[in-house]
Amino acid sequence: MSGIADINQLDIGLRTSISALTGAKMDEATVVTIEQVCKEQGLWQPGEGRLPDILIYPLLKGIQKVGHDWIWCGDEFGTERKLESISELANSSNISDDYTTFLCIIMNCS
Repeated sequence: MSGIADINQLDIGLRTSISALTGAKMDEATVVTIEQVCKEQGLWQPGEGRLPDILIYPLLKGIQKVGHDWIWCGDEFGTERKLESISELANSSNISDDYTTFLCIIMNCS
């Protein structure tokens, strides 16, 4: 669909788009391709390691719908984590930036 050969090219394009690569490692052509595909398909290009708020709440509700009540939340380095109630997070209007970055290890603890 896009002409992007593999996950490696996609990764390089995404990292180029957030200025995480420099010089010869950059792939501006893939950045343009990603932007075009996102526009054509009505997608949002992911930001720098953070899920957009518009995706977090439906994601939490979906996880809850399949029977999970708790989720481990933490920072990007795995140095901090906290078990959170999905219903409390899903109903919160202020999920911290750390939690929208990394939600992990779904558990059903009911």
